[in-house]
Amino acid sequence: MKLLVVKIYHKFKYAILGLWDGLSKDKSIQIQWVIAMLVLSISFVFPLTKIEWIIVLLLCFSVLALEYFNSALEAIVDLVSPQ
Repeated sequence: MKLLVVKIYHKFKYAILGLWDGLSKDKSIQIQWVIAMLVLSISFVFPLTKIEWIIVLLLCFSVLALEYFNSALEAIVDLVSPQ
């Protein structure tokens, strides 16, 4: 069992570090995380069906994924641009 946990950790190590790096350094990612947590918190107040919960979760995580992608793209452009 311990070996399985170690293997899983090594597979996801850099993904988790990347998520943490973006969250700790990028202001726009921090804002999107806060908004996603607010949306999820407010969603508990309303009686949502399973489909509505799936839609809310998919939209929240899609926005976060696109924000990480945007930040990565901005970093690449900053490296390549002559200014």
